[in-house]
Amino acid sequence: MKAIPIKNYQIIQRLDLIGEDMYGLPHKWQHHPLPKCDVATLKNYIDNPNFSGYPEKSNSIDYSGRAVSKDFRDRTLALIGAIKELTVNDHWYWDSMMFQPPATGWTGWHNGGDKPHKFISFIHNSGTGFTNFIHDGKRTKIEDRHRPSDTKDWTCLVGELNGKDTWKCDRNMGDTPRLVLTLAIKGKYHKAFDELETFIKNA
Repeated sequence: MKAIPIKNYQIIQRLDLIGEDMYGLPHKWQHHPLPKCDVATLKNYIDNPNFSGYPEKSNSIDYSGRAVSKDFRDRTLALIGAIKELTVNDHWYWDSMMFQPPATGWTGWHNGGDKPHKFISFIHNSGTGFTNFIHDGKRTKIEDRHRPSDTKDWTCLVGELNGKDTWKCDRNMGDTPRLVLTLAIKGKYHKAFDELETFIKNA
């Protein structure tokens, strides 16, 4: 997993509108379960042969596939429609669209075992947060970025969850909510994935 710059202003504009819609929804949350993004918790999942690959515990609200408002539905469909057209590939989908509460919002360890995929995650956070990624026993930790002059508190992460030796977990540590919007596609469509990554990185 790595962070890439978002230099394409069209992407920023579309993300800003979706972000406004998500922040404006009537969220109901609690501060439990408390975050567990530690290595000890991960080891328990690695040692569990029955682990599905999907996060077993989290404190977040996933709005993917939910028509919670007309604007939200139309804008999310428009963005993924534009991406499918750009890459000439209809296999893109919203893997998740997470709203994480302040301070204790998080998404638990998962490895894509239920649905291996390449991912592009757009994270919006005006406070602090991070994403942990494990590949072949090595950890990468990327903190949420703040560049008000261009990316407006958006961070973009790209990588792959293969259902085997890759694991991901992330959390919100700030005083404001955090959004994590994740696009996904099967690993075999690497050409489309590379094309979208290049599009995001170029003005």
